Amino acid sequence: MSFTLVYWGGMQKFLGRGWAPMMILEEAGATYECKTPEEKPPVTFAPPMIITPGGVQVAQVAVIAMALGKELNMWPTGPSELKAMQLCCDCADMLSDGMGKKGENRMDKWCAHLEAQLELSEGPFMFGSSLTAADYVIYAGLAMCSSLGDEAGATSITKCPKLTAFMDEIKKCKGYLAVEAKGLPVMP
Repeated sequence: MSFTLVYWGGMQKFLGRGWAPMMILEEAGATYECKTPEEKPPVTFAPPMIITPGGVQVAQVAVIAMALGKELNMWPTGPSELKAMQLCCDCADMLSDGMGKKGENRMDKWCAHLEAQLELSEGPFMFGSSLTAADYVIYAGLAMCSSLGDEAGATSITKCPKLTAFMDEIKKCKGYLAVEAKGLPVMP
């Protein structure tokens, strides 16, 4: 059985918030199909949504990342499990601030926050040497802030050497490369 990723245009026109889930699926080498919101699972509100072979049917990027991460062995365990969820939720808030053009000072704080996690983990990823689903959520959030918000996102990232290295490291990963090869824009 395969995974089903539900997003606008069936992920054929742009990546948007379906970007991180698609990178996670590609990283794991999972079989998946993409469908449009007309085929969404019950009691989900806004795309993206995921339906997993294990029976999970959820929306919200952070929850999708956790569901995929757990089924695909890409989610941290122990105390890091909840920290990963926190960082994914932080990314949603950061993206809201970035898209809302809250300015460089606010983006500097978000980037310093993520830089501190990398320092604690001793990187190159948020939880050490192993790539997790949360890393793709964080990458996508930072990349979207950099390209779609004001210039503050891109400027703030460059002030954080570990975060800059993290962004570069993700670009070498199988999931990123597979989605990048599709040639889809981030937004329509």
